[in-house]
Amino acid sequence: MDTLKAKAALVTDNCVEKFRKSIAQSKGFTLLEMMVVLSMIGIITGMAAYQLKQLDNPAQTSAAEVMTFLKKSRAKALASTYAYRVRPKSNSTELETHYAISCSSTTFTLDSNLSLQLPDTASFGSNSWSLCFEPRGTLATSQDILISDPKQSVTVQVAMGGGMRKI
Repeated sequence: MDTLKAKAALVTDNCVEKFRKSIAQSKGFTLLEMMVVLSMIGIITGMAAYQLKQLDNPAQTSAAEVMTFLKKSRAKALASTYAYRVRPKSNSTELETHYAISCSSTTFTLDSNLSLQLPDTASFGSNSWSLCFEPRGTLATSQDILISDPKQSVTVQVAMGGGMRKI
């Protein structure tokens, strides 16, 4: 048994010694291999940066956020059986919601848990609009909401049934 352990130890020592010699003899990377790897990393990084630049579009991003916010407000109206009114604040970069028994009510209560702040460079084209989702999720009239930034404008169309699309 001891001779078996001694042979195993000798084989292990030989393997470790051969591994150390092979590491000591390796020369590393050639300059050509290093240049190829660095150029591939540069190409991949450039492609990723180009794809991410397209995401930096405040008007498109704001339109998507407004649509999500309106869908959330409509869902709250459906779930709570209250009418939810959405309108911009006077600063033209923030939306707020109010709720009441119906859209024809004279008094609405602010829902402080449901508001939206647009990105810094985006704003609404007008502050004079208002949407009111009935408890069944419908609107009395359709509405076009203009969202603009210094580069472009996007319109969010809201249909009477509660459907939405960006133009």
